[in-house]
Order: sequence, then structure tokens, then C-alpha cells
Amino acid sequence: MENKVIENDITECKRAEKEIKYLKEYNKNILESSPNPTLVVKGNQIEYVNKSFISTFGKTKNDCISKALKEVMPVEVIPVFEELLQDCGTIKELEIKGRSFSVSSFVVKKAEAEEGRQVMITISDITERKKMGEEIRRAAAYTHSLIEASLDPLVIVGSDGKITDVNEATENVTGRTREELVGSDFSEYFTEPAKAKEDYEQVFEKGTVRDYPLEIRHKNGSIISVLYNASVYKDESGKVIGVFAVVRDVTEQKKAEDELREADKMLRIVNKELERKVKARTAEIERLLKQKDDFINQLGHDLKTPLTPLTILLPIVKKRVDDPKLKEILDVTIENTDYMKNLVIKTLQLTRLDTPGTTFEVDEATDLSGELNKVIKSNKLILEKKDIKLENKIDEKIIVRADKLRLSELFDNLITNAVKFTPDAGTITFDAKEDKDFVTVSVKDTGIGMTQEQIDHIFDEFYKADESRHRHDFDSSGLGLSICKRIVEKHGGKIWAKSFGEGKGSIFYFTLKRGRQENHVENNKNYRGG
Repeated sequence: MENKVIENDITECKRAEKEIKYLKEYNKNILESSPNPTLVVKGNQIEYVNKSFISTFGKTKNDCISKALKEVMPVEVIPVFEELLQDCGTIKELEIKGRSFSVSSFVVKKAEAEEGRQVMITISDITERKKMGEEIRRAAAYTHSLIEASLDPLVIVGSDGKITDVNEATENVTGRTREELVGSDFSEYFTEPAKAKEDYEQVFEKGTVRDYPLEIRHKNGSIISVLYNASVYKDESGKVIGVFAVVRDVTEQKKAEDELREADKMLRIVNKELERKVKARTAEIERLLKQKDDFINQLGHDLKTPLTPLTILLPIVKKRVDDPKLKEILDVTIENTDYMKNLVIKTLQLTRLDTPGTTFEVDEATDLSGELNKVIKSNKLILEKKDIKLENKIDEKIIVRADKLRLSELFDNLITNAVKFTPDAGTITFDAKEDKDFVTVSVKDTGIGMTQEQIDHIFDEFYKADESRHRHDFDSSGLGLSICKRIVEKHGGKIWAKSFGEGKGSIFYFTLKRGRQENHVENNKNYRGG
């Protein structure tokens, strides 16, 4: 019986030993597979290190087992490890070779004597975690600095409608401190809380709100007009967690708008009164212009009536007079009479051109070269009288938009002017160049030329140069080029002159709008009976 009991005890002991061995092996496997460097210290000597410790610190087991801590670990961390051995259950942070570690210790085996106690030290590499934490702190600080840098009030509101953060501008616009604002209801600082809440809910619905007009009530009771802009912000999963709102103070802008509206109202009243005065003044001017036109027309008629018989009779009288002295007096009289008649005609022409109601019968396809040839033919006698050669170099294909009658007057005045100031046997050349929308016509003569002063005034009414320049005679009314200017401008063009100096001739330029080729072709067909 006694032997049986002993045998059972031995069996139990063996089973317990086997189980203890299994547990030791199991625990060892756990430690070996742990990613955290781990060591077991007894007294001041290392009894065990796992694979992670060896790979992290670049040691072998032989470098560590039965060695003192100061032989294995860097000198600078030994005080920390000694503290952990003395005060188990604490956590310390330290830096080893530029990396951050969290170190903790706990007793594995208790013993009465310090030398017999086993302590396990676990080292966790927290370098990346610390970096991430630092980045998060920096990002948070950067975000807050952005919020504070804004001159506009910025508010972050949670999904429950409570304020989670504000900037200094928000404190200023509400008259409340950050501590008072954070945690309070966002809508309660507006004059219309319900409207503010409705707007806030719209942000959650639509994702964003732009320029929503609201009014903030300052702590002192003053009202501030604002435009509210907001958008939702989300967490990493995409869930909406709140609203980021910007409030733009538009009090001054609104005040300026009100002043502008008032100014606009006043301006409309002033404009209306001004329009009334302008209308009355315009009517008065039109009445005076009509009086002027009527007067000039009547004057022209009154002057032409006696001049007509004089221009007919005086040459007849001259033929019947034999006295040379009397013939000379009659020549002067005839010359003056012709000058007066020409002056009256030119003045009436200019008056008609200056009349606002004067309209031109514009032909969209006027043959420029053809119209010039007609005028050259009618001026044949004065050209032959001075043996002046007139060249028409205008391309026959060029067409313009012009009133043919006025165009003939224009050509006639320019030819008369050129003949008058071109010596015998001289040359007058007409040419034209097409641009995109206009045709530029040039009239070049080999005449006496002009000074710059004459060029500056050549189109002025009644302008004549002095006798020394040979620009003063009874054949000139001083209105021919003024008439040319009116005709060209009424056609929407411009006219100018150029000269290289006295004795070097002159060039007159004017522009007319280009005509329509299809109209020109159609007109030719009609002319030919096609």
C-alpha cells in the first residue's frame, strides 16, 4: 500500500514537471515571437534575451547571456534600466541611437534577496508612433495658426451644432471669449437663431453654403451684418463630423451699398433734370441752327439773284467796249463777281453738309475709278489750259460705299485745288489702296507744296495762305477743302494732307468704306441688261 502511494506521487511529479516544461517552452515561444525586444535580468545579470532584442541591438546571445547590463546596453541608458529594476511596474522613455523606446519592467520571480529576483524588461520601439504624434501636433498647430491668421471670424461646429473651436476674430465680432464660445450653441449668437440653424442644417444637406446673409449680435448689443460661408468636413472614413464656417463682416460694405443706392437715386434725379435741360437746350440749338440755315439760304438767294445777271451781262458789255482802260476795269469787276458767286455757292454747299438732317444716298458698290474718270472729263478744259497731266492709277476693281453725287463733288474740289497750286506742265496722280474695311485714296501733285503750319489749318473754313505762298486769289473761296472734309466724314472716313516742303508738291489722303463686291456684280449685270 505504501509503495502504491509512492508510485502515484512519482507519477504526479513527472506529470507536473512535464507541464512546467511545456509552459516554460510555451512562454519562451511567445517571447521569441514578440516584436518587442525583451530581456530577463536576475540581480544585475542578463539571463535571457529574445530574437527581437538581438536584431534590434545587433547582439548575439553569447554577447548578452550572463553578462551585466552595462556590458550589453549603451552607457547612457544604464541609469534608466537600473531604475526599472528597482521600481518594477513603471514605464520609462529613452533614446537609443536616434530612435525612441518605451521601456517597462515587471517581476517574473520574487525572491527575498535582491540577487534572486527575476525581472522582465520589455522594450517597445515607439519612434514611428512619436513621429506620427508629432506630425499630428504640428498639423493641429498649423491648422490653428491658419484659423488665427484669418482676419475673418472662423468657427468649427460639431455635428451637434456646438462650437468646437474659434479664432480671435470670432471673439472680437461676438464680444465673447473663446472659453465662452466653445461648447455653446452656434446659432445663439445671431439675431435670428432659427435662420442660422436652418442655414447650418443646409450645410449638412448640401455640403456647402455660399454668401448666406445673417446678422451677429455683439455682447454690447450692436448688430454686425455678415455673409456666412460654410462647408462640411469629414473623418478618414468619409463620415461628416462637423462644419467649417467663415463669417465675412460686410457692415461697411452694406453701408457703402446703401450710400451707393442713395447716390444712384440722387443721380437719377439729377440725370432726369439734366436730360430735360439738354433736351430744351438741344431744341433751342436746333431752332438757332435752322434760323442760321434759313438766313444763309435766304442770303445766298438774295446774293445770287443780282449776281446772275451780272455774270451774264458783264462779259457782253466788255465785248462792246473799245476803251482798254475800261476793259481792264470790267475784267476786275467780272473777276470779283465770279468770286462772289463761287463764294455763295460754296457757302451754301457747306451749310447743307453741316445740317444734321442731311443724308447721303449711299451706293454699296460705287466704282471708284469710274466716278473719277467722269470728273476728270468735266475738268478737261482747266487741265488742258495749264497743260497738267492727270493720271488715274486706281484699280478698276476697287469699289466703295459712297453717294456718287457727293463723291463727284469731292473729286472736283480736290482736282480744282491741285490744279490751282500746280505749275504749268505739272502732274496730278490719283491712286488707291484697299485695307480690311477701308479704301485709302491718295491725290499727289507736283505743286508748290505746303509748310507744316498750312497743313495744320488747310481744312479750316475760309483758310487761305498769304500771297507770298501763292495761295490767295479770287478763284479760291477758302471752303473747297472744308467741303471735302465734311463729305469724307459724312461717309465715315477721314482726310489728311502731307507735304515734303515748299516746292516739293503735296499729297492729300482720304478713306472710304469698302463696298460689297456682289452688289457691284449685280449692278453691272443690270447695266448690261443681263
